[in-house]
Amino acid sequence: MNLNALYPEDYFKITIKWNKPVPYEEILEQDYEEQEDLYFYKIIAQFGNKEPKLIYIGKAYKQHVRTRLRNKDHKIKRKTVQEQYKRHIIYVSTGKVIEHNSSLKSSYVDKVESLLIFAHAHNDFPHLLNSMSVWNHNIKKAHHIINKGYLKDGMEKEIALGVFVK
Repeated sequence: MNLNALYPEDYFKITIKWNKPVPYEEILEQDYEEQEDLYFYKIIAQFGNKEPKLIYIGKAYKQHVRTRLRNKDHKIKRKTVQEQYKRHIIYVSTGKVIEHNSSLKSSYVDKVESLLIFAHAHNDFPHLLNSMSVWNHNIKKAHHIINKGYLKDGMEKEIALGVFVK
């Protein structure tokens, strides 16, 4: 879809390429070089050959995904995921920003994460385990997120917030 913002000066566009998921344990063992420039990640649960379920969306700003997943809050989340999805294999897919029209500051990465969560919490509910940004995103300016790569977990190809014209 070709969208143009009604107010281009207040418009943010980003394209994220999602990598093929790897088992959770593997992402924790990856070399740091493999995780350079990865700002986003998603946790996916899959039971046998059934459709994978998107269960968590997160960001890893100024740290590697493996470092983020080793943080105390994620250790607790991982335990919860393993309890809720006992018979599933848990995977992690990382997202690399391949195009953007704004600086990748912490506040911008936070906003993109919020919109990703907000947009998917309602499609995948009750699977999405995120607690922040599920009911409110507090974003005022127009955003256009394009997701490419691995999207078999139900992630939307495009998310747009704001006033756009064709």
